[in-house]
Amino acid sequence: MKNKFYIFFCLFLLIACNKNKQVTPISTTYELLNDNIMISTPGFFKISGDYLYLSDLKSADSIIHIFDTKSGKQLASFGNIGNGPNEFTAPIINTGFDGTISISNAGTPRLGILDAKKLLINNEGYKDLSPQPITDSQAMQFIDENTYLYLSPEKENTLFKTVDKSTNTTISWGAYPIKTEMKYMNYKDAYEGEINYDYYNNYLLLKFIRVPQIILFKKDGDQFKQLKTKNLSKYEYDIRDNKMVINYLEPCRTKMVSLTKDYIVLLDDSNISIEKRKEMKRPVLSRRQLILLDYKLEEQKVIDLNKDIYLIASDSRFNDVYLVVADPDYSIIKIKL
Repeated sequence: MKNKFYIFFCLFLLIACNKNKQVTPISTTYELLNDNIMISTPGFFKISGDYLYLSDLKSADSIIHIFDTKSGKQLASFGNIGNGPNEFTAPIINTGFDGTISISNAGTPRLGILDAKKLLINNEGYKDLSPQPITDSQAMQFIDENTYLYLSPEKENTLFKTVDKSTNTTISWGAYPIKTEMKYMNYKDAYEGEINYDYYNNYLLLKFIRVPQIILFKKDGDQFKQLKTKNLSKYEYDIRDNKMVINYLEPCRTKMVSLTKDYIVLLDDSNISIEKRKEMKRPVLSRRQLILLDYKLEEQKVIDLNKDIYLIASDSRFNDVYLVVADPDYSIIKIKL
């Protein structure tokens, strides 16, 4: 009997230790690709095929810069602020297929595809697909040449819409992560988020902005199946004045996510003290840690580069991560996980 009790106690202790396991941050080497990025404020950062696409939030012209993934050399730039052809008022870029990106314009039905390869050949790499029904969403993603999805929370308790341009059909799917019988009206605001898609393994990752949670889906045929969810911090919610309000029990510092071959990479600033934040002079909060999850959403590594990291991007065929850092000027570096 004593032996059985001892075995049970050891098992209990082992489970408790694993549950509270802390991953110690490690450092790693990096490759400097470009230390002379001429931009005002980093905006969106995406990799597609052999190209890195980086947008400038404050530039009136040349708002999207294109770099070679191997050398880091800037190859071209595209787009201006305005209402004419090849012009945008609030451009949002997302990873496309075959080396392309999509460009949508917040608050308008504009949508187009930018192909760096064609742009470099004849300076005509942009194809306008407007109008499209995506005016209320920053989170959109092409799945293939004819199909894209976007985040569009509705009162019917659906998260996404999938649009097939070839058949002109739209399907709503996905359910809210918070289930409650209480009615509220700010579902679009409550479930705003960003999405990342892995074209090669068909993973779709949704990260909410207000709800500290990520959800992993996988494409199976024509549908997406939900695989896992993970809370990024502890929280509660309540309904006030017909609105859902998220109450954070601890800070959520995860600002951005990216997908590699073996890891889901979280850009996290939880190791930056309040004193350090007060010293920062740049308009965007610096973030230093990369938290690596496997595709079971379990934490595997924490990498601390001791640098001011602004943006991350990756290609899900490889375990490389590209980062826009301040060193002290804006630079692009690459690390191998």
